[in-house]
Amino acid sequence: MGLLGSYFGNVTVPQFLQRDPSPWTTILHAWSSLCLIMPIIFLIAVARLIGNRIGSGILGMHFIRYLTEGVIIIGPTLLMMVKYYEYGDYYTWICCTIMVIAAVAGLTKKPHKQLYLLGGHQPYVFKVNRAMIYILALVALLAQGFSSFPKYLQRTYGYGISLLDLDAGLYVFAMASISRTSSTHSHLLTNYWFYTPMAGLALARMALIKLVMMRGESEKRPSDDVLSNYFLAITVAIIIGCFMCDRIRHYRRQVWAGMAILTLHEIVLQVFTSEYALDNKTERGNIFAANKEAFLSIPGFLALFLLSIAFGNFLRSRKRGVPYVVFLQRAKSIVETCLFSWAVTLYAIFTTSIAPITCNFGYVAWVFAIGLSITLVNMFVFNFITNTRKYTDDLLHPTNEVLPSFVSSINKNGIICYVFACILKFWVDAMLEPRWRSENETFYILSLAMLSVAILSYLLTHLTLFYN
Repeated sequence: MGLLGSYFGNVTVPQFLQRDPSPWTTILHAWSSLCLIMPIIFLIAVARLIGNRIGSGILGMHFIRYLTEGVIIIGPTLLMMVKYYEYGDYYTWICCTIMVIAAVAGLTKKPHKQLYLLGGHQPYVFKVNRAMIYILALVALLAQGFSSFPKYLQRTYGYGISLLDLDAGLYVFAMASISRTSSTHSHLLTNYWFYTPMAGLALARMALIKLVMMRGESEKRPSDDVLSNYFLAITVAIIIGCFMCDRIRHYRRQVWAGMAILTLHEIVLQVFTSEYALDNKTERGNIFAANKEAFLSIPGFLALFLLSIAFGNFLRSRKRGVPYVVFLQRAKSIVETCLFSWAVTLYAIFTTSIAPITCNFGYVAWVFAIGLSITLVNMFVFNFITNTRKYTDDLLHPTNEVLPSFVSSINKNGIICYVFACILKFWVDAMLEPRWRSENETFYILSLAMLSVAILSYLLTHLTLFYN
């Protein structure tokens, strides 16, 4: 029959993790997800403060500094997600308390006389966003298949949300917001690095699953290998989004285009395709049926891409440094948009609910609200608290490095690291039998896997093989 004729040999997809779709349960999951993400920002800030004191002038010290920063960020992050996720509220309140104290102390340093970096090719706030999201995506990828990894955080099929449901949406948010709409260069051609690796992973995943099915080993295939082929959805959405941005260059028009697509997408889901998309017992007899969740979620990811790139174009300034008044104006606008996004998310929870597998209206609103929240906190921490005193009107070069070398490296080589993590994931599944690992073993395996990815990123950065 061939690939297009009988992609999966008419097999039925096994049962997948489903959650209680009640509104209050969904709200609880949305809050806990935010509480587990926010501490990563403060871990990055701590890594920066410690890293700047290690120094990198002596031979070998740069790697020690890089490794120290990686341990400071990765270790507590995995501990929070694998073993102590139920204490997320406490982590957030502790971080907020420290942030308020640091902000009050920062007011004594005359912040109104400083400049704030919101311009340039890639503003620091977007770099931190993307590095955080790469870390979350790597954990989400590597944690699949570990039975001891908390089910409270695992991906959802149907209605309901969890922390790991954010990785695909936040990836689109990060890639779109950091990209600039140029009036002279094609968005599609200048941002090819955003979608070509995802396209390769999508084709590789489909070919691998086809091979497994041909060998009669369908019972060994994890259920989410089919149901979460986000690689395909993200690839198509980013390509179409880049093509549209070549023709819709102003951020206001991009917002309206994104809202129109999202509204139409939700109407189609509610009237025609939602029941079909969420039926996990559908036979996968052709390439569309085999990837129906991915195809039907493309408009949602496209809308999220357009909204995110509009946000990035709004926040990014023409000049590299902006005065205090402009910084406050941008922050105020983000606060208002963030509150509006959370209000829309609450409305969606009580009406259409949130279905990550179809990237519906509620999912886009939730991801966008999370993205704005972490951007706002990143601006406050890295532009106001830790970096305000590093800039003057005449000198826009920081006296110390603004970001930890670990964050800069992951931001630069994140896509290559993700591809490497996919290969590493196959090896872990084949050799280490993650289904039978205890909680402690899961933590150690994930730590070693993340360390391997970090070392690869370091080598890529200092051997200058790839630039992202």
